[in-house]
Amino acid sequence: MPRPVLAITIIVLVTFTRLGAQTTSTEVLGTATDPGRTAFPLRVSQSGRTFVGRDGAPFLFVADTAWALTFRLNREEALRYLDVRKAQGFTVVQTRVLPSRGPGGPGAVDKNRYGQAPFKNDHDLGLPNDAYFDHVEWIVEQAAARGLLVSLAPAWLGCCGDGWYEILERNGAKGAQEFGQYLGRRFRRHDNVVWQHGGDRDPMAAWREVRALALAIKEAVPHHLHTIQFGASSRHIRPVFLGDYSWTDFDTIHTFEDVAAPLRANFFRDPPRPFVLGRSFFEDEKDGSGLSASGPGSEHLGTSEQMHHRLRRQAWGAVVAGAAGQAYGHGAVSVFAPGWESALRSPGARQMQVLIEFLRGRPWWTLREPLGGEGVKFVMDGSKGPVSRIPGKTDVQAAIGDEGRSAYLFVPTARKLRLDLSRMAGPISARWIDPVSGQTRAAGDGPLPAGGVGEFISTGKNEGGAEDFVLALETAPRASLRSLDFRGNCRDKPVPAGLVGRTSMLAGEVIEVEGYGHQFGYHCTEDQGRFVYTQLDRDFDVSVQLVDNRNEFGTESQAGIMARKGLDPADEYVSIEATADQSRYFADVFLFAVRTGRGKWLGSSGNDPEAEAFKYVADTSSRLQRKYPNVWLRLRRLGDSYTGYRSADGAHWTPLGNWTVSLGERPYVGFFLSPTPERGFSGKGTARFANVRGLPQVHHEGQTP
Repeated sequence: MPRPVLAITIIVLVTFTRLGAQTTSTEVLGTATDPGRTAFPLRVSQSGRTFVGRDGAPFLFVADTAWALTFRLNREEALRYLDVRKAQGFTVVQTRVLPSRGPGGPGAVDKNRYGQAPFKNDHDLGLPNDAYFDHVEWIVEQAAARGLLVSLAPAWLGCCGDGWYEILERNGAKGAQEFGQYLGRRFRRHDNVVWQHGGDRDPMAAWREVRALALAIKEAVPHHLHTIQFGASSRHIRPVFLGDYSWTDFDTIHTFEDVAAPLRANFFRDPPRPFVLGRSFFEDEKDGSGLSASGPGSEHLGTSEQMHHRLRRQAWGAVVAGAAGQAYGHGAVSVFAPGWESALRSPGARQMQVLIEFLRGRPWWTLREPLGGEGVKFVMDGSKGPVSRIPGKTDVQAAIGDEGRSAYLFVPTARKLRLDLSRMAGPISARWIDPVSGQTRAAGDGPLPAGGVGEFISTGKNEGGAEDFVLALETAPRASLRSLDFRGNCRDKPVPAGLVGRTSMLAGEVIEVEGYGHQFGYHCTEDQGRFVYTQLDRDFDVSVQLVDNRNEFGTESQAGIMARKGLDPADEYVSIEATADQSRYFADVFLFAVRTGRGKWLGSSGNDPEAEAFKYVADTSSRLQRKYPNVWLRLRRLGDSYTGYRSADGAHWTPLGNWTVSLGERPYVGFFLSPTPERGFSGKGTARFANVRGLPQVHHEGQTP
C-alpha cells in the first residue's frame, strides 16, 4: 500500500551567484585524512560495503593515480610527491610495480630512474633484480610513514603495447607464480598494501597467469586485499568469461561512460562487496586523438569547465552511490610527464580536497541509495536534468545515510527539486555546498520539519563557472556517545594493536574510560589515547566533573574535554584537561591546549614563536593537591573561539584562556584520556567523568564502526 505523503510543502528558494575566493584547506606537509597509519592492514567491513582498519574505524579510499611513481622519479622527487598528496588529504596512491615497456605511452622506460631493470634476464619473471625492488619497497615504506595506503599493480597488462600481458603469457602460470611468491616475500611486512591486478584490458588468454600471480601473493600475505581492473569495454567488472574470482576482495570499476549506471549496478550485487571507481576520465589527459582533454576540439571532455564538471560528477557520484571510494588522476602526474609538479596543485586536485574535507566528520560509510519503497521516491521530482551543454547525463545522484539522519544529493545542473522529507529522521538543516570552492550556504531560514515535501531550487554558477552543487540535508546529531582508540605514531611508536581501550557506563551516569597511549599533542604529531565523543553543530558549553584520573605506573595522565575537527590522530583540536596526581612533570595542574595545524606539536615551529601551531597554557596557580573528585572542567565554543575553564565545585569557574581555531561546522566533542606511561604502553590509564552538562544525552553507543 503506498505510504501517504503529508500535505505540508516547504519551499526553499536559493539563488546562487558566482562565489568569491576559494576556501579550501591550506596544505600542510605531513598531515593525513585517513584513520591513521595504524589503520593498516585494511579488511572488509561486516556490512561488506567498505573498508575498515584493524581498529574497526572506516577507511575512505581516495586515491591519486601515480602509475609511474616507482620508476620515473628519484627518491627526492618521490618524497615531494607523497608529501603534497598527503597534505591534500588523499589516502591512497595507486602505482605499478613494474615499469612501462615498449613503445606505448610517455611512461615507457623499461628501467627506473637509477637505471635498474626489474629482471636480470630479458623479462624472465623468475630472475628478479633485488636492487630494483628495493626501490619499490622504499616507496611503500615512505607512503606508510605518511599514513598512505599503496594500491600496487604487480604486472600491469596494458592496453597499448606498454604493459606486461605478453610477458606474462611467455612466462606461463609457473613463472607468474614464482614472481608472486617473490613479491609476497618482499612485501609481507608492509601492512599498507593492497593489490590491483589486470589493468587497462581484460586478462583473456593471460587469465591463468594473472590468477597464479595473485594466489601466490595471497598465500604469502593472507591479510593483503586484492582486486582486478578489467578493460573499460567489459561492462566494468566481473566479465562473464572469467571463472573463479573468489580470490578478489573488492571490485574496481573502469569506465568512460557516465559512472552512475555501473556504480548503481555494483551496489545492488548480492552478496555485497566493497567497490571503488578506480579508473575513469583524468584531468588534462590526452584523448585518443592526441588532443588535450581540456583543449578546444576534444571530443572527450570539451572545455576546462566541462572537464572539471565531469571529474566532480565522477567523484561525488561514487560517494553517493555507496562506493568505498574513488580514484582521481591527472594526465601529467599519472606518468610524471614534464610539468607534473605544478600539476599537483591543479584545479581538479583542489576540488578533490573539497570533497575530502566535506566527508571528514560525516558518516559517509552509511550512505545508501534511497529506494522508492511503497511507491514513494525520495527525489519525487527534478531527478532528470534539462538538456545541457555539459556532456553526459545530468541526473541527480542521491543517497541517504546514518539511518535517515543525513542525505546528500549531487545536482549537476540548475533545477527545482521536490524531496520526500518523511525519509529523514528528524528536524533538518539544509545547506548548499559549492563543490569547487567548498563554500556553503543555508538552504532556508532554519531547521525544516521532517515529513512532507521539501522543494529546493538552485540557480547560478559555482566558483568554477558551472551549475553543479551539492545539497546536504542533516538532522541534529544523534544523542549518544561513541568511542575510538587513537593509535597514532608518537615518537616513532604507534600503540600496539593488542591494547584496546574500554568505555563503560557506571551507576549514577558515570562514564569510565580506560585507555593506552603516550599523549594527545604536545610532543606527538599524532594522538594516542581514547576519545569518547559525539558531534555538535552549533555553539556549545560543555562541562564535566573529573572524578578520577590515574595510570597503573603512577606517572602523568591527561584527561578532560576535547573538541576535534576530525577523527584522524593528526587532526586539529582544543582541549581543557587535568593531569594525574602522581605526575612528576605536570603534577596536579590544569592544561588548556590547541593544535591549529594538522600533525603539529610543540617543536613544529622551531624558533619562530609567531608560527606556533601547537600551544598550551599550564595553570599551576591552584594545585589540585589530590582533590579528586572535586575537579571540574568546562569548554565553551562561540564560532571559532574556544574558552577553557576550571572549577572546584562546578559552580564557580576560572577561565584559563581563549584559543581561536577552525574545527569545522560539526566538531567532535567529548572526553579523552591519555595515560602517558613512561615505562611502556602496557600501563593502562583510567578516568571517570560525571555530571555531564551540555551534551545531548549521556548514553554510550559503542565503538566507531
